[in-house]
Amino acid sequence: VQRQSAICDGMPIEALSYGANPDGDKRPGFMQKLTKGSHAHKEALLAAKIEKHADEPQLAAAYKGKLAVVSKYRQVIDSADEMRALFQRCRSDLQALEKDLAKPSGSFAKGGFLCAPRMTAADVEWSVILGRLREIGFLDAELLAGLPHVARYS
Repeated sequence: VQRQSAICDGMPIEALSYGANPDGDKRPGFMQKLTKGSHAHKEALLAAKIEKHADEPQLAAAYKGKLAVVSKYRQVIDSADEMRALFQRCRSDLQALEKDLAKPSGSFAKGGFLCAPRMTAADVEWSVILGRLREIGFLDAELLAGLPHVARYS
């Protein structure tokens, strides 16, 4: 469970959502339009919320954490090479998930979930990641054709 959670936690979903895939942006048109240039606006909004809620340490800390994630990918989303590398890394993570799901002795093969007969935090995390990847058009029929277990799992 911890290994799968670490993979999900490391998934650069912020960049994958806001940055275009240089090898073919399959995000819906509305998403392409809404995300273009909105990253800087999001940073400004988060900075304002941190200032506004300075007297609420837990809330301010949550906004600071989100701002750190958003800021981390500011330069990345404008670089075709870096975005290509992120999408390739995502593809590699999905291929590793496919291998885990395909293990004959694994829980998924026995009618369970990824790591256990019952749903775990890893399944919840992967469901969010897979949903977003589907939403941005990356997890499409073409990619899933080569990942039959991921297709069934998602």
